[in-house]
Order: sequence, then C-alpha cells, then structure tokens
Amino acid sequence: MRVPVPGAQDARYGRDAAALQHALQKQGGSAGTRAGRPNGFDFTKVSNVGAMLPEEAALGSEPHGWACTYDNNTGLMWEVKIADATHLRSMGHTYSWYRGDGREGELADGGACHAAGRCDTIKYVQDVNEVGLCGYHDWRLPTPLELANIVDRGRKSPAIDPIYFPNTPATLYWASSAVAGLRGVGWLRNFQNGGGAFELMDEPHSIRLVRKSK
Repeated sequence: MRVPVPGAQDARYGRDAAALQHALQKQGGSAGTRAGRPNGFDFTKVSNVGAMLPEEAALGSEPHGWACTYDNNTGLMWEVKIADATHLRSMGHTYSWYRGDGREGELADGGACHAAGRCDTIKYVQDVNEVGLCGYHDWRLPTPLELANIVDRGRKSPAIDPIYFPNTPATLYWASSAVAGLRGVGWLRNFQNGGGAFELMDEPHSIRLVRKSK
C-alpha cells in the first residue's frame, strides 16, 4: 500500500534558491542536483567516536572512520548503511515493525538481518544502542516527517543524497508511527521516489535510525 505525499522541493525558493545564487553558507556539504548545481542540503560526516569529519572521509570501522551523517539544517544525526551482508548495519537487512507493547498486527523477528531473532524494529534499535554508534546510545526510529527531510526529490532510485547516504536501497523504510484507524499498519517512506507509504507491520522493510543532537 503506497501513498504519494504532495509537495516537492522547489529551487525557486528557500535554501535551494539561495544555493543556486551562491548566497547560502553551509557548515558541511551535499552532492547537489543531478545536473551538477548546488542545493540546500547541508550534511557533515561523523566518525565512529562522534567526531566531525571532512567530506572526503571514507566509511570504516576504525575510530575515525565515517559511520553517521549529521544534518546541519535539522540537527538530526543519521546512521549510514554498510555494503556488507554480515554487518549489523547492512544495507540489505530488513525488519518487521515491532514495539513489543501488544499492538495488534505487529510482528517480532519478521525480517532478515545479521542475527536470528533480532530482525524487528525494536531489537535493531537495541542492538545499535548497545554498540553506541558514533558514540551515542539514544538512537531510535525516525518519524515520518524526519524521514521526509532527507528525501531529495530531484533524485530517484534512490531519492537521497548519494555522497552522504551511500548504500541506500531504493525501497521502503519504516517510520516510528502506526497509521491511525488502521490496525496493524505502519508508516514508511519510499526512497525509490521519496513518497510516503503505509504497510502491514508484519511486512519486512528497511530501517535507518536517527537521533537528535543536543
């Protein structure tokens, strides 16, 4: 069940327009548009120990390897996925929506991930917080709006910045909210085209965790 969400980024106004006019000061950077023009996104790479990194930093498991991306516009920090099927944060892993509070329709361990019995949303959050990704232990599922904030509507397959969010399958990503009035249904964001979606909670989909920097 997929539902398009109205509205799109518009280069005539706001940060995108300022970037095109070279009037936007950024703390970090972005890939820009597919045509090579600047846009309003402003991201900074973050290391495994929470240090800000330069744009050329590479993904890695060492302390100063890149593991997270900070959005300078929203103050949100996002996990970055890994192209390794054995890794906790593998881009190919999927999870069922599960909070463990007895909600009708939710399903424990309904996906395919790094360890048997851990393939649902609440356990993935627990596992990432246990590791202390980028030095923090307050990772969580994003809200639908938070996921929408990293959608790049100038791109498709995936609809996201390719420099700061590599290893992003063009698929559905779970949000933290259930759909009001529909039993056993949760909200997602489709990173094939950036649109909103809803699905049965027992369906396996991707996750990208987030935290709010203080």
